[in-house]
Amino acid sequence: MIERITCDEGAMLGMLMSLKKVMTGKVIRKVDTKIMGESVTISLRLKESRGVDDGRYVVMAVLALGNYKYYAFDLNEFDEFVRSAKEIRNLVNSVE
Repeated sequence: MIERITCDEGAMLGMLMSLKKVMTGKVIRKVDTKIMGESVTISLRLKESRGVDDGRYVVMAVLALGNYKYYAFDLNEFDEFVRSAKEIRNLVNSVE
């Protein structure tokens, strides 16, 4: 018997909206960081929607040889991501 995999409609809508943000919008500014011996680029892109619905948002692209991944953040999500990164960074010096 084959089981049917279902997807929450909200989750599907979220994935489609994220894909829209990755594929569309105007890049306002881009900052690239090379890691892993410069074989991987993490690219943060501040983008602006061409429509009136999204405004500004951030796309993080992780680019490696033959493997590209894209993640869209609304500004609140990106703020949380930055706070989390700063928390980890602050722990680096305090953990023995």
